Amino acid sequence: MWDESKCNRDDKGRFAEKGSGGYSKEQLDRAKQRFKEKLKREKENKSFIDIQLFAVDYRKMKTRELQKSKNSFNKRIAEHEYKLKYPNRVYSEWNSLTEEKKNNVIEHWKSEIENFSEQKSSIVNELKRRGIEDE
Repeated sequence: MWDESKCNRDDKGRFAEKGSGGYSKEQLDRAKQRFKEKLKREKENKSFIDIQLFAVDYRKMKTRELQKSKNSFNKRIAEHEYKLKYPNRVYSEWNSLTEEKKNNVIEHWKSEIENFSEQKSSIVNELKRRGIEDE
């Protein structure tokens, strides 16, 4: 039974259960079912990764948003390069870590730089496709 006292109105004035983020019960159920199906596929195939979960469609973004994102990635790359250059300044317990842990942290920072660079490259390519020159 639908109980209006247990509901909120979403931004369009529709009723939605509290905690649902404005989605209907049917939408939430479909999302849960899709998630369960993906988990089942992952268990069957250990190497399965649905990369589309993380993909950003830069074609749908406004030019200004792309430029801001590119600047953000530049900052994140610079931050991580600083961490690589001066790990003891950003990681207070750096000197007490084992060599293995230090190597793991360094590899993580390097992979972050690589990921940020790839994302930035995709943004630059989209800006070029739009005829906007890169700085």
